[in-house]
Amino acid sequence: MLPKYKSQITKMKIRFKPYKIIPFIKKKEKLNFGYIDYLCYGKASGWAYSKEYKIKFISFYIGDSLIKRSPIKEVRDDINKLFNTDVETGFQLFFNVNDNISSNSNNQRFVVEDNKKNKLFELDIAKEIKGRVKISEIINSEYYGYDGYIDGFNNQGLLTGWASARGKDNHISIWLQSKGLDPQEIQCDKWLNDLSLNNISSVSSFEIDIKLLPSELSKRTIFFSFDKKGLCPLSGNNEIKLPEIKNNISIKKTEDNLDKELHEVVDNLEEFKSTLNLLDKR
Repeated sequence: MLPKYKSQITKMKIRFKPYKIIPFIKKKEKLNFGYIDYLCYGKASGWAYSKEYKIKFISFYIGDSLIKRSPIKEVRDDINKLFNTDVETGFQLFFNVNDNISSNSNNQRFVVEDNKKNKLFELDIAKEIKGRVKISEIINSEYYGYDGYIDGFNNQGLLTGWASARGKDNHISIWLQSKGLDPQEIQCDKWLNDLSLNNISSVSSFEIDIKLLPSELSKRTIFFSFDKKGLCPLSGNNEIKLPEIKNNISIKKTEDNLDKELHEVVDNLEEFKSTLNLLDKR
C-alpha cells in the first residue's frame, strides 16, 4: 500500500543494491622478444625480434661502458617460424682477450639497438643456461676471450676440435681431463680452413689419435678444459666416452693422486681392523 502523505515517503528507508564496478584493463601486448641462448668464455649468441622497432645491433655493456657491438644479421629459422616472419634475428658477440673490461665489472647488460645505436630493450640469459653459466664469472676469468669446440670423431676415427684465444697471435694448449687421472696437454696448432668464421686463426685446431692415448683412459669418459685443473671447460660435445685402448703408454700418477690412494688404503685398513675387533669381542 502506498503511503498517503509526503512525510511518510521521506521517512521510508530506500535501499539500493550496490553494483560492483570492475574496470576492464586490456593486457598490454608484448612487442619485444629475445634471449642469450649460448654463453661461454669466448662468445655470446642468441636472437632478438621486435614488433615495435627496426632492430639492427646487439651490444654488450658493463655499466655504461660499451664492450662489444655486433650486427643482428643471421637468419634463425626457428625464430622466423615462431613469429611467422622472414627478418634476420640471430647474432653472435665474440669476446676478445684485449677487451677493456678492467675498469668496471658490475651491471652487465645485453642491449638491442636500432641502426642509430639507440638503446631499445635488454635481453635476458635463457633459463636453460642461466643456472650453469654466469656472465660475471666469465668476464672476471683469466680465460675471458678463450673459445673452443669439440667436433667429435671424424671419418678417420680421430677426435677433433679447435681452441684459441681471440687477440693472441700464438696458439694455445688445452687439457684432456678424466676424473682421478692426470690431465694430458693438447696442442691446438693444426690448420683448419673454416676457423675464420669464428674470428680466430686458422691454425688453431687439434687431432687426437685415440690409439696413442695412455691405456688408463681406455673406456673412460673425458672432457677438455682451458685450465689444467679442469675448472674452465670447452663447449660442444665436451663429454666423450672413449673406446678400448690397448698399448704400453701409461700416465704417471701425481703425488696428489698417490696421497689420495694411500689415504683410501689406510681408511680401508682401519675399517677392516674395526671389523676384526668386533669379531674378537664376540
